[in-house]
Amino acid sequence: MPHSATFTYDLDSADSTLLNISYIRNRIRDIDASFPIFVDAEVKAFLVMEGFNLKRTAALALETIAADEVQVQKVIKILQLSTDGAKVAAELRANARLLRDQADNEALTEGATFGIAEWVVDDFSYRDILISQGLRNAS
Repeated sequence: MPHSATFTYDLDSADSTLLNISYIRNRIRDIDASFPIFVDAEVKAFLVMEGFNLKRTAALALETIAADEVQVQKVIKILQLSTDGAKVAAELRANARLLRDQADNEALTEGATFGIAEWVVDDFSYRDILISQGLRNAS
């Protein structure tokens, strides 16, 4: 049985899934139920693909919109009206990159409550530190 397309935008929802969908819609400005960019099922799929990270999910949604812009609008000029899908797509991708960078920075700082210091106490520990540094820099 086909499932009906739904559109949820409720920033006060008690349901965490619907709240996440609403947050993502807010971030990508997909807030008009009359002309939705994505249905709820698509936003849920993006959430799953991006490990339920809201910023990464919004970035994927923006990247998807950017791809559509390039395919559909291209560069069109009619009389005094012109559109440039490639420029719009570039801006959307830049916004998506910013969101991914923010998500990466947040991931780096999560749980970063202590550091590890390596001490040289003899020739063997010095050698181990050099080997460890070489392995860390190789990856």
